[in-house]
Parts: sequence; C-alpha cells; structure tokens
Amino acid sequence: MSFYLLSLLLMFALFGVASTYLLRFMYCYWFKKRLMLSYLGSAGLCVVLVVPLLLLNHFLAG
Repeated sequence: MSFYLLSLLLMFALFGVASTYLLRFMYCYWFKKRLMLSYLGSAGLCVVLVVPLLLLNHFLAG
C-alpha cells in the first residue's frame, strides 16, 4: 500500500474515534446530566491529529 492510502485510512480512523468521543460526551451530557470535558478534549485531539496528515498528503501529492 502506498503512503497516501495508509494516511487516508488513518484519517478515517481518527475521525471515527473523534465521533465516538463526541457521542460519548453528548450521551453523558443529555442522559446522565454530567459534563465530561475529557471526551471533548479527546475528540479535539483526534481532529487536530488529522491536520498534519492532511497537509502532508497535500504536499506529497504535488
């Protein structure tokens, strides 16, 4: 597999993890009435980790 395909797979996985943490946060906030900011931080970290991969793909693709 090429680096481009592996990075796309990793970006897809990171967005999946971010959406899972976001859903956990919404579940805790709406149903359990607790504010778990650690879930938002983890989701934000996953989204921030996608940015270097995106930039690297952009510059390597030419």
